Amino acid sequence: MAKAQIDYPAAADFLKRHRRLLIFAHERPDADAVGASLALAAFLNDNGRRAAVYFQETPGCQYRRYYAGAALAGAEDLAEADGWVLLDTPNPERAAVPDGWDLRAPARPLLVIDHHPDNRLFAPTLLDAAAAASAEIIYRISRELPEWRLTPAAATLLMLGLIGDTGGFRFENTKPDTLRHAASLLELGADYSQVVNDLFFNIPLNQQQLEADLIRHHLHLHCNGQFACAVVTPELLERHGIDLKNAEGVIDTVRATAGTRVVALLSQRNGSYKVSLRSKDRALSVGAVARALNGGGHELAAGCTIEAGSFEAAEQILLAHIQELF
Repeated sequence: MAKAQIDYPAAADFLKRHRRLLIFAHERPDADAVGASLALAAFLNDNGRRAAVYFQETPGCQYRRYYAGAALAGAEDLAEADGWVLLDTPNPERAAVPDGWDLRAPARPLLVIDHHPDNRLFAPTLLDAAAAASAEIIYRISRELPEWRLTPAAATLLMLGLIGDTGGFRFENTKPDTLRHAASLLELGADYSQVVNDLFFNIPLNQQQLEADLIRHHLHLHCNGQFACAVVTPELLERHGIDLKNAEGVIDTVRATAGTRVVALLSQRNGSYKVSLRSKDRALSVGAVARALNGGGHELAAGCTIEAGSFEAAEQILLAHIQELF
């Protein structure tokens, strides 16, 4: 398959040419992956196509309202799709696809839609690194198809992705066009209040207790207080009955710490150590740190996985790279 960066009209043409599409995104789907995937499926189904979303694992409980009753993929959809769309995923290793599937040699025509600047362009890709979220790209594709309708339900799903990836329009990826597109979604009937309540004002008590415990007992300050690393141990999660996929906002609690410029959330998964990184200073690229550790993402929000024998060893490996930023 040809590997090329394509434009918005070409992506819209791909969607028009295929009658039955299968949509998937990255592992551990966040608000943008969930919102963009479900919105694209709804947009296609509302306009004479058949589309379904494949989630390798059930998204976090904060998204239950959005995926309950949605067009989720069954065995027939996996077998009979005539085209695939991968969203919000910069490389094939992160794609949450069925076991045995290889997106480097896809069995169906594949379109990648993404906004990560480190996308490998391993397949025909609509890459818009200026977009705040993949959901924003889906909205722009919808404008290339003026004869198709974007319903209030689909607009709400796009708003979910847009608000999720901008932190409620608080992060630096919020540009003038981001707000214009959000306004257009509101005009189309997006339920902005519901999305904001679900993402920011519906935090379970046990998550709030975990965050308090994390800040009080498991937050390590380095680099004269400019780097904060929060260590989320399995014991901490068990104590509070939390699955991290249901608690994406924990890192924002750490980020709010005064005096910090870079923060990290360190957790354990499948014998390795997963690192989520955030920077509050555009001069300090956590994307560069993540890439040095075989991860990736944006310059101010990125992630990676560290192979180490303990939390302490993983934190020291990370700290060595962070110190170079300062």
